[in-house]
Amino acid sequence: MKTTPRTPFDIPMSQVDAAHIYKVGWWLQPMRTVRTRDDLSFTCRDETGVLVNWEVPNDQNAKWSNCRMIGQRLFEEVEALALANEKDAFHAMVYAINSIKWRNTGDGIETGFAEAMASAAILGIRTLLSGADRYDIDAEILHGWDEEEKGACHE
Repeated sequence: MKTTPRTPFDIPMSQVDAAHIYKVGWWLQPMRTVRTRDDLSFTCRDETGVLVNWEVPNDQNAKWSNCRMIGQRLFEEVEALALANEKDAFHAMVYAINSIKWRNTGDGIETGFAEAMASAAILGIRTLLSGADRYDIDAEILHGWDEEEKGACHE
């Protein structure tokens, strides 16, 4: 009998503190199924139904290196999303780091996420230098934006 991997977060990320995430060994859990941006642990819907693109438990008292590991694991969800929907994965990265909730002050979660994204970018650059085609978001845009994407920058 096939079982579904346990979802690490059955409650909104904003209601969990970083120390608890580390204590329960969240990054050791099987990867959750990620098919859309709504499936990402770091996104949620606000009271009006608008997708919030970055919602993480920035805990100033948590150990920085533990938070860094959490950020790296969050990026693994983006990698999983890319297998299902490259356009959603692209927007997940862009909208997360441009979110008004993204902390650019060296917090561990954001640092871990950014490091993992930079590592993926280096691999992408190596692949491009080997002759691969670039991901063409402009071609995706020509197919039209959905209503949610039109307002994505207005969290």
